[in-house]
Amino acid sequence: MRPSRCIASVWANAALLAVLGITSVDRAQLRWVGHRLPGAAIVAIDATTTVAAASIVHDAHHALEHALPNLDDFLIAQQSHRER
Repeated sequence: MRPSRCIASVWANAALLAVLGITSVDRAQLRWVGHRLPGAAIVAIDATTTVAAASIVHDAHHALEHALPNLDDFLIAQQSHRER
């Protein structure tokens, strides 16, 4: 049984916020397409280099895959605290 889109969004937010370096989730969107769950999120990160930011985004993808096993494609757009 798959979770509703609303529940999946809550799980995605929780998974993203649990990643060290992500300070907020500004937007998370998910949509069921058959048995696939694509989505996207805009997150604020606390990183001083692009290498550190890339590592945080990699960790976020890993956390999402564990929280939402049916996740297909997920785009994470990052912004630093300075951009906010």
